[in-house]
Amino acid sequence: MARNSLRLHERLSGRYILVTNRTDTWMGPSQMISGKLKLYLTYQVSAWVRIGPGSTSPQIVNVALGVEGNWVNGGQVEFNDKRWHEVGGSYRIEKQPSNVMVYVQDPAAGVGLMVAGLWVFSVDRRVRFKFLKKQTDKIRKRDVILKFSRSEVINVSGSFVKVKQIQTSFPFGSCITRRSIDNEDLVRFLVTNFKWVVFGNELKWSWIEPQQGNFNYNDVDELFDFCKNHNLEIRGHCIFWEVEYAIQPWVQLLNKSDLITAVQNRLTDLLTCYKGKLGTMM
Repeated sequence: MARNSLRLHERLSGRYILVTNRTDTWMGPSQMISGKLKLYLTYQVSAWVRIGPGSTSPQIVNVALGVEGNWVNGGQVEFNDKRWHEVGGSYRIEKQPSNVMVYVQDPAAGVGLMVAGLWVFSVDRRVRFKFLKKQTDKIRKRDVILKFSRSEVINVSGSFVKVKQIQTSFPFGSCITRRSIDNEDLVRFLVTNFKWVVFGNELKWSWIEPQQGNFNYNDVDELFDFCKNHNLEIRGHCIFWEVEYAIQPWVQLLNKSDLITAVQNRLTDLLTCYKGKLGTMM
């Protein structure tokens, strides 16, 4: 996490919040932080989480922010053991909100949830970029050894070697959403620094067909047009996602025969619409 390199922080005290008798996935600890945020700062969210009794399968724990009634993902982690796991992410507020709530959620109903060391703090961008540059130099830069045969060495005194990068092959990218491409500053930063993108939710089945037969391709089509206009490659998203909360209620109510038909229709519609437009599909 960024705080490890940028600032001092308190050690975990051993105290934690235990949430039991949860009857829905959204039930978890929360706190209003409305008056503590400033515009145009990047904030990092970090927490240590653990699942309690009642779990028989892998669980997702999500740290989320409610900003003016809109859900912002602060980070998530999936695990199936009784150890503590750190979950975190970052976000940025462009307009001054009147209501902001941070909350922890998402394990299945009936599963206990333990939360410790929840942090929300601003990141000094100059210090952060300096740290990232140092890490990048450490990972990407290496010594180069040039070897010459005896016949090639005539007089190297005063000679120099110039190394120039003529193209990039590493697919360095970022996540974007339909809403984010309306932010001119974000778009400017995106197209300057990245060559690849992945869509946040707009390619997911729950977004495209929230109700059976009611399709929404507008958002994803606008994202494809945006990427084409800015020469950005697109990484594909999951066609199906087994996480229960991400599956539309109408899909969960289908019988076996109707489910097979719906799945086949989803495959046919999606791959027909966007064949050849994605760099990779997963």
